[in-house]
Amino acid sequence: MNLQHFKYVVEVEKTGSISQAAENLFMNQPNLSKAIKDLEQSLGIALFHRTSRGVTPTAEGMEFLEYARGILSQIEEMEAHFSGRDKDCHTLRLSIPRSSYIAEAFTAFVASLDPKKGMDVTFSEVGTHQAIRNILEEKHHLAVIRYQSLYESYYLRFLEDQGLEWEEFWEFDSLVLMSQSHPLTACPELEISQLKQYVEITHDDLSIPNFPIRETNIPRRRIYVQERGSQLDLLTRIPETYMWVSPMPQDLLKQGNLVQRRCAAPHMTQKDVLVYAKGHTPGLEQQFVEKLKEAREQVQASPVL
Repeated sequence: MNLQHFKYVVEVEKTGSISQAAENLFMNQPNLSKAIKDLEQSLGIALFHRTSRGVTPTAEGMEFLEYARGILSQIEEMEAHFSGRDKDCHTLRLSIPRSSYIAEAFTAFVASLDPKKGMDVTFSEVGTHQAIRNILEEKHHLAVIRYQSLYESYYLRFLEDQGLEWEEFWEFDSLVLMSQSHPLTACPELEISQLKQYVEITHDDLSIPNFPIRETNIPRRRIYVQERGSQLDLLTRIPETYMWVSPMPQDLLKQGNLVQRRCAAPHMTQKDVLVYAKGHTPGLEQQFVEKLKEAREQVQASPVL
């Protein structure tokens, strides 16, 4: 059995005639008939009912055709994906957390690319475990994962068990992001109790396997939003809302009329870690990491207030 056999069977079913299928396939009828019979013998089933009016699939033939069409479709999709790809092309696939400093780095990275070359770049804002899956399944070249430092031993053990390579990138304390119109803006540093009466905006992919996210004692007054732009829009338009975020670039704070504040809350130290496939060959992702370092340094150099 080979790929050509799948094409033969699909064409015969489509035309309902071996002679017409042979003509469409630019081959003679005896050879096509023999190929179909040989395939049936190797499978141990009859694929077609043969009558004087043509051929129709058997029940087993219909099942085989379903698989054959699926395989041919995947082959066509793969060929379309790779055919015509410019070898002199910027190709990079990234999985990252929803984070403004990383988005800034990505913009700077894209701006640094040679505009004369082709571009095939994917920038996916996903949760930690989806990012790891994207590396394991070889869909992406680099993942930036984020976790509470409290769970570091779990994550590093998990990465090691999966045979992945990693590099610690940044440890930081989460900050409270809010509108300049928020009632708590005047406070240079917050207490966790002050947030109780306000609404938290958060991502809806917080859970991690085997460990619950360590909750604060804030009652559940939350809006779960996936899209980072919508989160920032809510903060701007609804002053009673806030978010926990990594330190943000000053220019984005100014653009959105936002402020960030420290808060004395337990277990708010986070880590960003770079994750690669085992034995990966450095490529364009290293250029992105350089921009990521620059963005991190700019944020680190900016005052929180």
